[in-house]
Amino acid sequence: MIAGNSGTGKSHIAKALLLIGCTHLYRCRYTTAADMLTELMASRADQSFHQKLKQYTSPDILLIDELGFDRLEQQDTKHASLFFKVIDGRYCKGSTLLTTNIDWKDLGDYLGDPVVTTAIVDRMVHHSIILHIQGPSWRMHESKKLNTQAKKAKSKP
Repeated sequence: MIAGNSGTGKSHIAKALLLIGCTHLYRCRYTTAADMLTELMASRADQSFHQKLKQYTSPDILLIDELGFDRLEQQDTKHASLFFKVIDGRYCKGSTLLTTNIDWKDLGDYLGDPVVTTAIVDRMVHHSIILHIQGPSWRMHESKKLNTQAKKAKSKP
């Protein structure tokens, strides 16, 4: 799991790790948390749930990006249950990368079901490396740099 504020490079690092996995011929899949939950929720309506779930549980490496970035994840308490099914289906079978801007302690409230979220976190932290990235947003840093350069260029005769 990679956690931290927006703009600190979580997704960049996670995607680089996934790419390394691809180059070593691991079966890899990328998704955002919102896209995964939307697809799984929709699959319940057309009876393709088990097939869709397998698409998330079978890769050697699954990257679930941006947990906490889309309020869609909060629209239904069933999302915690769907998220659990993915994590439980992968537990001790494959590597799961997760990026988030939410602390573990706040995840239960965020997903809408603290009990199920406790089970998710329990499985996620077992055998895990957790990176917490602190620091300023790279985008804000770049913006300040560009604005400083623009001001210098404007002030020159």
